[in-house]
Amino acid sequence: MKKKLIKKKKMKKKKKKKKKKKKMMMMMMMMMMMMMMMMMMMMMMMMMMMMMMMMMKKR
Repeated sequence: MKKKLIKKKKMKKKKKKKKKKKKMMMMMMMMMMMMMMMMMMMMMMMMMMMMMMMMMKKR
């Protein structure tokens, strides 16, 4: 009985490690998404600026 308990404990530990890895991956994904969003925002801003400049020139 004791041996079985020890094995279960070990398994639980292993699972915890895996979870940590998953969390890290999630964090990385989130960071990537944030970066992408930032890039998109920057692009939009640039486009807006260009449009504004064009409008000013026309006037």
